[in-house]
Amino acid sequence: MSDTSGTNDAPTTIVHGALTAMHMMAAADEYLAETEVDLIIRLIEQTTGESISIEAVLDMAEDLNKQASGGAIVWKSMFEPYRDLSLPAREAILKAAIMTAISDGEFHDKERRTLGDLADWLGLTPDEFLTLLERVRSEMS
Repeated sequence: MSDTSGTNDAPTTIVHGALTAMHMMAAADEYLAETEVDLIIRLIEQTTGESISIEAVLDMAEDLNKQASGGAIVWKSMFEPYRDLSLPAREAILKAAIMTAISDGEFHDKERRTLGDLADWLGLTPDEFLTLLERVRSEMS
């Protein structure tokens, strides 16, 4: 998918997409690690300037899990609105998910597949996904 003009790149839209992606990744290995919660809290504070409690993160995770109980088709529909964002904005959403997936020191096959699905849902090519994955992994090591 080509880069769009980014006219829909409102910071709140990107933050919401990133939070949804982070929660999806945290759920991918069916275990919400403390490092994943800490990362979500830290990124919210950095992007919005607002503090958020652990309980709020857990509540959001529970709400998203309820919404997504329909499986991949529901998750895919959750990310459909973000396909109109610019490539850098869509990469920011995927980067947040990648950071969540590797924040606990383990990178499971299920997480890798979920990230691939997310990249596809966001309209990134396989090459764009792999390039971003390697860049984030090197930044976090």
